[in-house]
Amino acid sequence: MKLLIVSILPGADDRLLALFEDADPLVRSAALKRLAQDHPSLVHEAVADTSEQVQATALNCLPLPVPVELHEILVDNVLAWLETAKTDLASAAAAVLPRLAPDRCDVALVKVAITEERPLEVRVESVQALAQTGLPNRLTHLTGLLSNAAQQVRVAALHGIRQLADEGDSEAVRVLAETIGGTILPP
Repeated sequence: MKLLIVSILPGADDRLLALFEDADPLVRSAALKRLAQDHPSLVHEAVADTSEQVQATALNCLPLPVPVELHEILVDNVLAWLETAKTDLASAAAAVLPRLAPDRCDVALVKVAITEERPLEVRVESVQALAQTGLPNRLTHLTGLLSNAAQQVRVAALHGIRQLADEGDSEAVRVLAETIGGTILPP
């Protein structure tokens, strides 16, 4: 019932703030989604919630740039969540990391992408994050992932390379041509 209430309350309604304090993580997450744009401080608060679901919602709603005093500790937490959290929080961490810390994300994202013990959804999200514009060595990393044992990881890497080719990267076009021609294939 509370989830329905969250969905129909007007955005400026103070009852949404009360629902953000609810005991149920689903209700807190739903309220946060509705409040995030007008209340960025609630998003920062929700990153420290006891529920991984609420933390994942907070990362998905995170307004950037974050305040300087929060940035470094948030990056450290996102890197840790990427490697250890359950699927929702780890996937949200992978998605936000390139925008939050582009200079620290490529090695961490590749590590997760190749770690078979991590959930496949998180591994694929990590590959998709690698393809984001501006990441150093992204084509090299994506090309290396074409030989990954998991088909979903390979497909995500191929889509990322195609995205780079669509953006005009001539080296990515060459890699795609070699892949199509059978020169670059998984072992």
